[in-house]
Amino acid sequence: MAAGTEATGTCTSFNGMKGWGFIDMDGTTVFVHHGDCEPGKQPKVGDVLTFTLEPRKNNPEQMAAKNVKGCTAPRQDAWGNVVFAGPVEGTGAFTGTCKAFGAKGYGFVTGADGVDIFF
Repeated sequence: MAAGTEATGTCTSFNGMKGWGFIDMDGTTVFVHHGDCEPGKQPKVGDVLTFTLEPRKNNPEQMAAKNVKGCTAPRQDAWGNVVFAGPVEGTGAFTGTCKAFGAKGYGFVTGADGVDIFF
């Protein structure tokens, strides 16, 4: 198949700790990297994946999967822990107005009762 072609295949192996694996596309082996998958997800063996074919940078004779969809496993880091995929949906237990939020990632919310809350 030509580069840029949409394709479908089945994940035959994936090492979550290393972040890469392989897809079988009708007898052709295609490389897959977790960076080319949906945010916060990675494939697992047996997943039917849709992807775009591109030549591999280090070996253009072989193909790699890009824009991979259909991954069902949560992304893992190098130690096997599930990676935070954010954002987190709140419970709605508290409401307020953002008073300040800095570039360092923290700020203040003014609650319904007028009290400032650090976050």
